[in-house]
Amino acid sequence: MNSTLDAILGIVRRYPLGRENDNRHRQVFKDCEIATRNKVADLAVENSPDIMRRIAEFAIISYSNYLAEISLLFPPEARGTKGIIAKISTELALNDVNLVGIICNSPEDILLVTEADAPKALEALQRMLGEEAMDPNRKRVTSKIVLAN
Repeated sequence: MNSTLDAILGIVRRYPLGRENDNRHRQVFKDCEIATRNKVADLAVENSPDIMRRIAEFAIISYSNYLAEISLLFPPEARGTKGIIAKISTELALNDVNLVGIICNSPEDILLVTEADAPKALEALQRMLGEEAMDPNRKRVTSKIVLAN
């Protein structure tokens, strides 16, 4: 069989999933706020038993600059809603956005992407939020977008 990844993803996206979270997702994404920040860096340090004592003397493992931060602020009911991070990361991957890092701490999730991918990521997330926030009568509900430098 000669299938491409795009064809497989297209089939998977059309596969009907359980609808138990549809209303919860709709409400959570409807009330989500997005904020972005550029000129962000990612620093990885070596972890050791006495790292807290020697935090000023850490060994840098890697350093990435030219990153952008996208902050998603969800309503409190997001804490008990399954699949939010999976939906976000899948949407970014389907839109060819590399997720450099992610910090999940409900109600706020912080995504790190390259500055080059930031506009594409923001557009994909805005589109996803708009699709998720549609009510059953297909009326459009807008999400709040907050840009920060």
